[in-house]
Amino acid sequence: MRITTALVAPDRDVWTPPSTLLEGEMPLIVCPPEPIWPCGEDLRDLTPAELARSSDVFMQVAEELQFHWRVLKLGTEPVTPTPLLERLKFLCIVSSNLDEYFSKNMYDVSKTMRPLYERISAAVREITAQQETCLTNVILPSLANYDMRILRYADLNARQRSQMSQFFQARLFPLLTPLTLDPTHPFPLLRSYSLYLAVLLEGSQLMPSLERSTRDGDESPIASMSPPNASLDQSIANVLPANMHVAWVRVPSSCSRFITVDNEKHFLPVEEIIIQNLSALFENVRVIAAYPFRVTRNTKLELDKIELSESEDFLKIVEENLYTRQRRAAVRLEVSREMPELLTTLLRDQLNLEPFAVYRSRAPIIGLNDCFMLANVNIPALRYPPWRFKTHSILAGYKYGVQSGHTGHMFELIRHNDLLFSFPIHAFDETTLRFLESAARDPGVRLIKMVLYRCGNNSPVVKLLMEAARRGVDVNVLVELKASFDEDQNVLYARMLQEAGCNVAYGVKGYKTHAKLILVVREENGVLASYSNVATGNYNATTAKIYTDFSLFTSREDICADVTDLFNVFTGYSAKKEFRKLLVSPVNMRDRFLELIQREIDNARSGYPARIICQCNGITEVLITQRLYEASMAGVRVDLIVRGICRVRPGITGISENIRVVSILGRFLLHARVFYFANARDGRPEYYIGSADWRSRNLHARLEAVSPVEDKYLQQTLWRHLNRLLSDSVNGWEMLPDGRYVKGDSEALGHLRDAIMAARREAEAEALKPATQAPVTADDATPGSSETEHLPVVRKAGCVPVRLNRRRGTRRDDIGLRYEVLLITSTSSSFSGNNPDDPRAAEGSGSSVTWVFPKGSMAYGEDGRSAALREALEEAGVSGELGPLISVYQKRKRRTVVMTELYLLHVKQQLSLWGESGQRHRRWFTLDEAANLITKEYLLDALMKARQALGETPATIPTSPTTMTSAATAVESTAKER
Repeated sequence: MRITTALVAPDRDVWTPPSTLLEGEMPLIVCPPEPIWPCGEDLRDLTPAELARSSDVFMQVAEELQFHWRVLKLGTEPVTPTPLLERLKFLCIVSSNLDEYFSKNMYDVSKTMRPLYERISAAVREITAQQETCLTNVILPSLANYDMRILRYADLNARQRSQMSQFFQARLFPLLTPLTLDPTHPFPLLRSYSLYLAVLLEGSQLMPSLERSTRDGDESPIASMSPPNASLDQSIANVLPANMHVAWVRVPSSCSRFITVDNEKHFLPVEEIIIQNLSALFENVRVIAAYPFRVTRNTKLELDKIELSESEDFLKIVEENLYTRQRRAAVRLEVSREMPELLTTLLRDQLNLEPFAVYRSRAPIIGLNDCFMLANVNIPALRYPPWRFKTHSILAGYKYGVQSGHTGHMFELIRHNDLLFSFPIHAFDETTLRFLESAARDPGVRLIKMVLYRCGNNSPVVKLLMEAARRGVDVNVLVELKASFDEDQNVLYARMLQEAGCNVAYGVKGYKTHAKLILVVREENGVLASYSNVATGNYNATTAKIYTDFSLFTSREDICADVTDLFNVFTGYSAKKEFRKLLVSPVNMRDRFLELIQREIDNARSGYPARIICQCNGITEVLITQRLYEASMAGVRVDLIVRGICRVRPGITGISENIRVVSILGRFLLHARVFYFANARDGRPEYYIGSADWRSRNLHARLEAVSPVEDKYLQQTLWRHLNRLLSDSVNGWEMLPDGRYVKGDSEALGHLRDAIMAARREAEAEALKPATQAPVTADDATPGSSETEHLPVVRKAGCVPVRLNRRRGTRRDDIGLRYEVLLITSTSSSFSGNNPDDPRAAEGSGSSVTWVFPKGSMAYGEDGRSAALREALEEAGVSGELGPLISVYQKRKRRTVVMTELYLLHVKQQLSLWGESGQRHRRWFTLDEAANLITKEYLLDALMKARQALGETPATIPTSPTTMTSAATAVESTAKER
């Protein structure tokens, strides 16, 4: 559904789309079209505590489905050119996600929340309908233009059919087991996610009757008994004619779902081959038809709730639960659209499913997650360009160090500098895996400790740990057996590591261990030195190529000591309550995050700029949510980059207008957890990375670790990363107050957000002009005119930072030389071939550098003076005494009016590092020099008025002469203090 910018009606917190697009306006996409679980309350009437706790405002299982809907849009309605096979891959991901969604959630929802179950069922049908329509009408016809096709058996010629018959006899027939359904054959165990065929057969009698002769005394001595499946026999009789029978055939999972036919781009589904050769399984019986179907079961394991005695082996308990997983209740039945209702009814009854649990597929393939192999076909024009990893500059000379025997080089680098690697920019093989190779093969290494959560199939990490143990290194590994849907793989790794000589633990009783930690102890010159790694993602060589994560390597004594203590908790008996630097859940992490948020609230109330940025995968923790609402109400700017579910609702009048929630989805899956707190009072912003989201399960039921990042250079790396995400209009979705998301280009989204907030603040009954009037262009509209009086106003504020010119020989009688003004570069400036500090870059027209004053949008509840001080600190890294208001400028910008207030700022302090130092350059110029560099007229006008305020032409000063004189005096006294 494509829509465009609209305003919120003043009486409801519901966002509604207009009926038409403005000419030349980029369309937006809203997802889902309607809230899956709408809230009937007016959110403005709720307190922060009520908002945070209300299950009507936030219903987690509905929020998860909305995430899958956003993923779907990457395949069905990409806003950027997305190659065909990549679109197909996104459709496959949706199917895989829905499989897990049903397995984890739908059984409980169906039993406890009937209205929600019905709404989710309807939403899933809409998702699958869009998915199937896109596949059938867009993807497959477009792939045919590249001669890539999914064939039907009818498309094959005689030679190809003969080849497929031979393939059936050689590769499929030995693996097939036909299962009939009658009183002597019980209903089979249908495995979750497996593909089956329901076969209708016609014949009066499948086996010849056995004629018994009582004359020979062959009567059975056993009394006649009812067949064990009498009720099943009656059920079949109710739905099938007497001469019809049903059989089931499981499509072998060991065989590829698609078979190539003559061409590596021509594929035939394996079930088509089986269907056309069913007569080999059912000889001398007429096969009427066969229909594919698929079952999903409630395979979620509640391992956290298992009570263990001291003598029980948790590994065996997990193995026993894995064995019973396929016998759990069915939650979904997917059938082909051609399957007759009588077969569907029979299946549904035997699986004990209700009609809402049956999903008819209109696509040519049931179970699109099996189509991943098609999405990986090597057609470069239909795939993303190959990803090229970058070698970290500090590792450039180390790339082949391990192979050449220099195993200590990695430790030398970490000893001198903290290292922060970013995946998939940097290769997992050249970073984390190199570190483990060094640890496994270096003769000085004495001990390795590591947590394994999801490390993938055939993991090189496990192989290196086993190698280290065989070399005599003391290797201790915590293998988390409760990792959802990876339990069987982790059971295998636990046994492999034990057999190799590693000490293996399975976690801490009652908790799931989710921390991403490595500890290496190495002997150096007779002294033991520790090296630790704190990561945001799993130690998985495969997912590191497609997940965005950070990995911090450090030898800082306090962090390494904390990691050592934490491993003692994991593997032994320890009830440690305090850590030096690490935030550890469930010990101190939530409380520390609440303290950090509260500090920003206190700073905002004291007049300091306050800001919080959080990137994580989900936010559900109630107290964190409540505190974020309180921060917004205090004037703290809160940016939440949340890929998945989020309890926080932005844009609620009087509560969360300072909160922005962004979900970014694209080629790579955002997986990092990064936290930023401005801490402006102390002038030392704080950054953290680690394994924990702000979800209840992470902060209460899991063992997690989050580490501060204290190196200033690495902090700049994280700052640039966060700002890139916040400005990503290509992959970013903005959350609306009702929990839905909207997507479009950055300018359109900016207008949308500003329009929503302005409409609520002003409570305008009519936000737009009547459609009968001709649109007014920006050139025609003037501030205060009738064309703009009904438009929402977006207020901005900034400042003109000045100080006395400290250069020697400066003329004191010329204002233009006596004072300096600080200019910053706009974020859109290009620096290729230009250094802003190079005088040639300031010569004027030939420069690609645009010089401006620090300015930006006011936050909700913030006045112009506070906003000007905050923007000066964030964009230019300066603070001081704010003088008078010297300029007000209004400009029509599409559907809003932008009003900018500029104040005179007497600079007293200049920071060497500031919020946007990674995005902008700054430089002091004399007033005369600045007049030749500034190109925007309203900024030139502000500069002229600043000169007047500093005393150049007192007669024309727009405000009190006393105030202006004291302003100039303040600047001079500031210079004397320096």
